[in-house]
Amino acid sequence: MDEVRRFVGIDVAKAALDVFIGSAGAAFSVANDEVGIRELLRQLEPADFVILEATGGLETPVASALAAAGIAVAIVNPRKVARSSCARAWPRTYSDCAAICGN
Repeated sequence: MDEVRRFVGIDVAKAALDVFIGSAGAAFSVANDEVGIRELLRQLEPADFVILEATGGLETPVASALAAAGIAVAIVNPRKVARSSCARAWPRTYSDCAAICGN
């Protein structure tokens, strides 16, 4: 793996993946399906480090696709993300993503 250039947080839901790219401050959503995951992969780079919340298996397809594409991925406990002080300071939609990116 190359040196990590960006941290990317993804809040996983049944219908959508809410994405926050830490260093760029960019936020967007894609569908949590094959088409949406392909779109996500087009926007990421091999040197990205992606952090996902564990969501009872809903994170598995995107985590598998990221790993297959050679992008580093970690699955974290959502309770720890929600309790972080950063999460309480952001609007709910992207708060978890921003918090796990360290913003």
